[in-house]
Amino acid sequence: MSVPILNVCMRLLQVLPFIYRAIGSKHLPDSNISFVHFDSHPDLLIPVNMPADTVFDKETLFGELSIENWIMPAVYAGHFSNVIWLHPTWAQQIREGTHHFLVGKDTSTTTIRMLHLRTAATKSLQLLVVNVLHSSSAAPGEDLEATFADLCDCDDEETVQKWASNPGMESLVPLVQSLKKRMDVPDYEMVHQAGLTCDYSELPHHISTEQEIEYLIQSVFYLLKNLPKPTLVTIARSSLDDYCPSEQVDAIQEKVLRVLRSLYGTLDLHLVYSAESSPP
Repeated sequence: MSVPILNVCMRLLQVLPFIYRAIGSKHLPDSNISFVHFDSHPDLLIPVNMPADTVFDKETLFGELSIENWIMPAVYAGHFSNVIWLHPTWAQQIREGTHHFLVGKDTSTTTIRMLHLRTAATKSLQLLVVNVLHSSSAAPGEDLEATFADLCDCDDEETVQKWASNPGMESLVPLVQSLKKRMDVPDYEMVHQAGLTCDYSELPHHISTEQEIEYLIQSVFYLLKNLPKPTLVTIARSSLDDYCPSEQVDAIQEKVLRVLRSLYGTLDLHLVYSAESSPP
């Protein structure tokens, strides 16, 4: 029976190198991986100015990424086909439900871009957003890329009103009006590209009580109990950058390890943060 590989590292950006190393050692396949992400932040932005082909040079890739955009390059490289983001109740950056995206190279800029689809398509990324404490579903929002592409062709009132009538798009009218006041011919492509670099939600700030931590740990236990045994688990302590309070991180880590041992028995455990090293 296989034993899950468990890496405990200090920084979130150390996670992807562990995944690449597991792919290289054949512990993980090089495509169609289902990636389950427990975090208060989805980390699903795109490194906007990075050439798409950088994903095939891992050493250069690891140096280009930030904590908010390290997942999508692995999607573009074909490694992840399903991303499941599980979040606590206070993290609401993405509406819960199933979302489908096409992720590919923009031929005009050679950078990675993402298209939000209403329905599934071949070679698309499926993103499932689930609250750790309860699950609900909601229809995905309109595709902004299609909106701005339409505006590049024609930004008359009829076109703007057509897109603004869709749920969640009400702010499009004042945006277009503001752009037209500032410039004769608005550069909608530039506005869209700039938007891809922004995370419009503030990072959730919430220091959990001991009771909340226990409740969340139990929620994770029951969820994992009903999922297939993982091949690779990586925990980022994130205490040096204050994403996890330094006075809580050790206790939380021990509780998570206890859950994993109770579910999977023996673990191939590597405390990387103790050695202050990361995979080559």
